This record gives sequence, structure tokens and C-alpha cells, in this order.
Amino acid sequence: MAPLTLLLASITATAIEAAGRDLVFHVCPKTDALKRPVDSRHSVTVGAATIRTEHDTVIEAVAAVKMARSSGYEGNVTVMLCKGVHTHTTPLIITAKHTSASGVTAFVGRSSTLDAGYVVTGWQSTKITPTITGLIANIPANLSSRQLWVNGVRAQRAHAAPIECSGGVVNPSIPCPPLIGGTQTTEGYTAVPTKPIDGQPPFTWLIGTEFVFGRGASGASWTEPRCRVHSIGAGPRMGTFNITMEQPCWKFATTKGSQSVKFPSDIENSLALLNKPGEWFADFDQGKIYYVPLPGQDAASISAVLGTEAPPVPPPDLSADFGTAAIRVLPGAQNLLFSGITVTHITWNQPSGPGGFVDLQSGFFATGGALHGVPGAMWMTGVKNVVITDCSFVHLGLSGIVADGGSQNINVTLSTFTDLSGSAVSVGNVSDPIATPTTQDQDFFIDSNQISFTGQEYRGCAGVFAGYVAFTSIVHNAISDTSNGAVCIGWGWGANNTMQQNSVSYNHITRSNTVLYDCGSIYTLSAQPNSEVAYNYIENQELLYGSLYHDARSSGFHTHHNVVVGGPMWLYLQWGQLGAVNHITVEDNYHNQTVTGGCASPAHADTCQATGFCPTKYPPSTCGAVLIQNNVQVNGSVWPAAALAIEAGAGPRGNRHNTLK
Repeated sequence: MAPLTLLLASITATAIEAAGRDLVFHVCPKTDALKRPVDSRHSVTVGAATIRTEHDTVIEAVAAVKMARSSGYEGNVTVMLCKGVHTHTTPLIITAKHTSASGVTAFVGRSSTLDAGYVVTGWQSTKITPTITGLIANIPANLSSRQLWVNGVRAQRAHAAPIECSGGVVNPSIPCPPLIGGTQTTEGYTAVPTKPIDGQPPFTWLIGTEFVFGRGASGASWTEPRCRVHSIGAGPRMGTFNITMEQPCWKFATTKGSQSVKFPSDIENSLALLNKPGEWFADFDQGKIYYVPLPGQDAASISAVLGTEAPPVPPPDLSADFGTAAIRVLPGAQNLLFSGITVTHITWNQPSGPGGFVDLQSGFFATGGALHGVPGAMWMTGVKNVVITDCSFVHLGLSGIVADGGSQNINVTLSTFTDLSGSAVSVGNVSDPIATPTTQDQDFFIDSNQISFTGQEYRGCAGVFAGYVAFTSIVHNAISDTSNGAVCIGWGWGANNTMQQNSVSYNHITRSNTVLYDCGSIYTLSAQPNSEVAYNYIENQELLYGSLYHDARSSGFHTHHNVVVGGPMWLYLQWGQLGAVNHITVEDNYHNQTVTGGCASPAHADTCQATGFCPTKYPPSTCGAVLIQNNVQVNGSVWPAAALAIEAGAGPRGNRHNTLK
């Protein structure tokens, strides 16, 4: 098979139009018929099949691609999308039967948008409470969503907590006040009201709400579980109430050992809580949606869109799908190109169900006896040779791109990711540490992307996550305003694995860890021989811990020539009792503050060299070999020329900056 780069060289947009030997399908919605190219060839003959070449939907075009492949066509096939919005509420499913070993299957847009959103119209003024005036509209009774965007901005679901407890400016030293008091039980709580609602009988307004266990409400500062209230009943004493939580969510959330939840830091999704401008609530059973407008907004001036969910991929294509996707690429598919396409307004409703969302780390949650990640708008499993370039993933209730299940040679370049409930890009699995060459998630190249405002709902998610991966490069990206870490790579907390030769380099990272902490701008786990963290420019991480953070049993890293500006701690190396790092060299970095943590600090420095902290399953030879040298602390505003050069070289290629000056 020809190298992927050679295959792709023949399918640029201009080459496709000019090459009569390539098969091209055009997609324009019926309302955009005038945009279709003037072409008398409305069908093509492949083998014994006659196949239409012009289509109203992408789904129709994909069926035509499959027909061409099944009729023996092995060359390049391109689906060209007209400019504009393509309503997209059915998943685009791509299998091995749509692709070829000797040709590329391409989906090329011209500023084309796959939009799954439901536009809410018919807003009217209404009294939500005696003192709150809002807007109300009708929506389909069978619709369900977790997100509403108003004038292109994600609106906040009606909720109870003050801003410092719900994703605003966060100070870990300020505890979030409990919203209910009482006693935790195996079914929920025996509680007394601490959050009275005007005009509401005590606690009845809680039925159907979602408890959020954020900072101070969970034993893990890097997770934020969510469980719904199932029912309310009279308690054992006068003035108390039994709150019964949904199962199995409650069992998952309260049996996590030291990470188990306590009392909620926020309560979402009740009309009784709808009292602040910019918030919304939907009664999907009754087909009603409410919104409290911001200053300057009214029924005539708002454009409101609910995210919708495509159905999971049914058998026999995939027997168990735990989410929705606009584009679902299944095992065996190969040689794919996606270019010039925007995906938007998709929700993910599983967290609203009985299992809730009980995350353990980086947005991975327990369900069905296994760990699963937040699904992606584009989700690839067991695929090979894919390029995603010049695409956008915006306003999404899930992650942007997910690739796992033995996916290999996946390139994500020159794309934009913003306002996502999950991660921008998540690659690799968290369940198969010892992979064979054919099952290893490897050869991911994530380069020159613009990534911002990730983890808007599932706040434990990283901007970019990589699990058990090998030969992976996360380079030249601009990443900002991530709720947790910006780049998290590795899994297993020291488990034997086949990770190796990974690189996190030349990235420009700004304001990571804005909501959760105990992570870093760049965070690693477990042994990854011959890997590096280098030439990154990191500024203004908001919460602990290190901007450069090598966690439990990280080893095999050369961390060098990074610039760290501000933040609570420039370097953290996990120390002995919590799983000491080993075989790590940290050198030639520049930073402007003094704080270090773990065995990078004098208090624990010896624990990363001492064999006494190695558990018996780890031989003493795995301890030690931690070298910290030639790092430069910069005092004042004048940075060395070498630091300025690192800053100038970080971020997307061709998009340079220099703020240190």
C-alpha cells in the first residue's frame, strides 16, 4: 500500500475535480439545489451498478460510496459537500466496506457544517416566579438535551451553587457550602433543607435534578461526578426527608474508596432554580423550555439551539456503543480523509440516565463493568490511516475526536476545537496496557490545532488525552482555558505497558486547570521509554499542581527546554509513598517562580532515589535515576534569548507570537 501522504496527494479538492478517473459524489441539500455544479453526469456506472453522483444528504452519498466499493471500485472516492449547513441528525457510519486498501475515501467540505441542533422558535414572555420574568417556548415532547446555545454561547442549566463552586473563578482554599444537610445513606440521603426555594414544599423540587459533586464534594479534586435524584419521601424524623438517588450511579459514586462523593456542591436542572440571567430549564415531558434572558436579550433577538443526540450505532455494526457521534468510523476502515467540515450542536444524554456520570480520571467513567471515555462527535475504533485537517468541532455536548480500539496512523491537524463538554481529542485506550503491534493504539499525530474551553461540563476531561499509546506526537498546538489538564498522556499508575516514544512538544498552553486540580498543563503517567516533553511554552496555569507534572511511576521522559510562566508550581514529580517517578531527566527549562512539588522539592527529594519506597512488585532497579539540572529561574521581566526562542517556536506552525517581551 502506498504511504498515506502519497495517497492524499492525489485527492486535493482541485485534483479531484480534474481527475476523471476518480469517483466524486456531490452533496447539496434540496434547498441549495442551485449550488450544485453544472454536470450532465448525474450517475456513474461501476461494474454492473449505476450509481447516482448527486445527493441531498451525506447519508445518501455514503450509501453510494458503499455501493461503488461493493461493485469493485478500489480507487479514490470523494464526497464533496456544498458550502453551508447540512442538517445532520443521523450518524454517518463508515465501515471497512466504504474504504479501500489502494484508494482514499475522502469527505471534503467547502466551509460545510454538519449541524445536529434543534432551533427553538416561538419564544414568548412569561413569569417564571413572581419576581423573575423569562421566556418560554414549545419544543417536541420526544426531544432531550443537556445543552442550549443562545446567540452562539453555551447557556447555564438552572442551578443552585454560587459561581466559585460551579466553574467560575475557583479558589481551592474556599470550601463550597453544602446545599443539603443530613446523613448519607446507601440509597441517598436522610436530609434537612439548607437550600429553601420560595413557594416550593421542602425538597419536592429536587425530583429529577442532578447532583454535581465538584470541589470539596468528592474525595478526588480531579473528578466531578454527577447523579440524578430518583424520588423524595418522608424521613424518619419530623422535618427530614429521604432523598433516593438513581442507581447504579449512586453505588458507583459512593464505593470509590477515598474518591467517594459526599454532599453535592451544586444542584442542576429544576425550574425552581431558574432565577439568574443566562440560565435555562427544559421540561421535556411537557415539551416546554424556559430561558432567563441576559441584559439586552428578548424573544425577538435571541437565536437558541438545543443539542440533539444521534442514536447509538446498532448491531451488527457495533454491539455496544456508549454514546452518540456525528461520524462513527468502525473497525477495519482505512485510508480516510476529512477536510473543511464543521461539526456542531450534538448532545450526549447518557449522564442523564440511571448510570449518571461517575468519572475516575480524565473523564473516563464506570459503566457496564468497564471504563469508557466521553464519546466524540467523530469516533473511530480500530481504524488505520486517517487524516482530519482544517475541520472544526464547536459547541458540542461531548468530546471532539476519539480514536481507540487499536487505531493507528491518525493525523489531526490545522483544526479548531472550542466549547466542548469533554476533550478536544482523546486517543488510545485505558484497558489494554500490553498490546500487540496490531492492537496497539499508536502513531497519532496531533499538530497545529487551536483548542480552547474544553471540559465545559465533564470537567475532569483533559484538553488532549492520550491513554496507552505509542509513537504519538502532540505538537505545535495552542491550548487554552481547559477545566483540567491541557495535555494528559499515559495510564496505569505504574502498570506494565507497551507505551513508548511519545512526544509533547512545541505547544503553547494557557490557563489550564481552571476548575479542577491535582493535574497539570502537561501531565504524564507510568513508564513511557524514550519519550519527551520539550520546547513547550506554558503560562498562567490556575490551580495545582505542577505546570510540568510527572505523576505515579512516570519514567523514560526527557523534560527539557520548556518555558513556564506563572502558575502555582512549575514542576511536580510524584514522590515515594505515592509512586515515585524514575528514570526522568528535567533540564534546561526556564521558569519565573520558585515552587516545586513531590520529589522535585527538597522535602521529598530523596524519596525518588530511595529503594525503600518501591513496592515489592517493582524491583529496586526501577527506582531512582531522577536528574534535575541546569534549570533557570528568571527574576524580573527580562527573559534570556533562549527562552524567547522557545516561546516564538511554540504553538501552531505559521502562527507565531511573543508575549514574554
